[in-house]
Amino acid sequence: GGDKESAKALEQEASQNQGKIAELKSLYEDCDCQQEVKEVLAEQIQNLDIEQNRLRQLAKKQLDSKGVFGWLFGWLSK
Repeated sequence: GGDKESAKALEQEASQNQGKIAELKSLYEDCDCQQEVKEVLAEQIQNLDIEQNRLRQLAKKQLDSKGVFGWLFGWLSK
């Protein structure tokens, strides 16, 4: 089964990261840098978003996981 404490910590970290990503997006919008720099920044922000979604899915999967004993005892209680 999933490690619930680690999954909750991961979920909290993901929430904090989401705020930082939003701040980066705001800074990106206000940036008067060269186009090449903006393209690199946009790509990196997109990568952060993708990784953020992966971490949230992993945390959700771990929190939703009952594990072998949870499954066994859930099955036996039916």
